[in-house]
Amino acid sequence: MKPAPLDQFLGAWSLREWVYDAQGELLGTIEQRRELLRTPDSERLEVVQHCKPSPDLRSHAMGQFAGEFRFNLQRDGAQRFYEGPDVHGSATSLGGIYLSGQGVWPRFGYNFRSWSISLGKDRQITGGSFFRGESLAAIVFGIGHAEGAEIAMPEPPVDAGPRPMLRGEALSTDSRGLKVQKSHVRREAHTKQGWIERWEGLDGDPASLSEQHYEWTPVGKDLLLRRNGVAVGMARTYGPLFVWELHGPQGAMTSGLECTDPWQKAHCALRRHFQNGNLVLFEGLQLDREGESL
Repeated sequence: MKPAPLDQFLGAWSLREWVYDAQGELLGTIEQRRELLRTPDSERLEVVQHCKPSPDLRSHAMGQFAGEFRFNLQRDGAQRFYEGPDVHGSATSLGGIYLSGQGVWPRFGYNFRSWSISLGKDRQITGGSFFRGESLAAIVFGIGHAEGAEIAMPEPPVDAGPRPMLRGEALSTDSRGLKVQKSHVRREAHTKQGWIERWEGLDGDPASLSEQHYEWTPVGKDLLLRRNGVAVGMARTYGPLFVWELHGPQGAMTSGLECTDPWQKAHCALRRHFQNGNLVLFEGLQLDREGESL
C-alpha cells in the first residue's frame, strides 16, 4: 500500500448540480450534501451523500437520485477504489486536486463516469455522466463549497466552449500516478475557429517544449474537432461543459472536458490520453483568461 496524498475534498460540502439530457437540454437540479469522513484506517474514507432532486426531475431517471447513499473509499497512492455498498468502481487522483473516476451505483441502477476539480480548500466543481448500458441518461455539472465557508453559491457559467488567450499551469501523470509533472501552458488564438497550445516544463528543459494546434468546425449543434491536422473527433456543450473526444493514428485517443470556474472565471480542463484502450496520461489544467473568447 502506497501512502496517499492528502485529498482537498475531505470534509462536508454543499453542492448544487445541474442536470442535462443527451441533447444538452437543462432538465433540473439536485441539491446535495457530501461528506468525506476519515476512518481509523488512514487510507480509507467513508463517503456519505444526501441528494434532493428538484420537482422538475420527477419524470426523469435522475429524479430517483434521492436520499442517502454511502460507500467506502480505499486510497492507494493516486488510486481510489470505491468499495460499496452504494458505489463500486475506481478513480485516479492527480495532485489531490483533480479526480477522474468510473463505476456503478447498483441501488440507483446506473453506471457513471465522474470528475472533480478542487479550486482551493473551500471550493470545487464536479460532474459526470450516467449510463444504463451504452445509453446516456444524463450529464451533470456541479458547484460546491465547504460547509462553514462564507461563500455564495453562484449560478453556473453559460458561455461554454473552447477558449483561446489563456495561460496557467497543468499537472500530468501516467496511469499509475507515481510521478506528477508541472508545466506552463499558454493558449493563443490563431484563427477564428482554432487555437495553439504551448506547453513548457517548469524546469525549462527545451525537450519539454511542445505545441498543439486545435481547429473546430460547427456541425449542427456539435463541433468537429481536429488536433495537429491528424487527430479528429467530436465535441458538444452541456450547459457550461465543453466535452470532446479525439482519435489519432495507431490507437491513440484523448477524451477531455473544459469549463469555467464560476467564482474566479479561471478556465479548467481535464484530459485523459489512451493508447490501444489503455490510459497512459492524465492531465489537469487551470488557466487564466488573457482576452475574450472567440
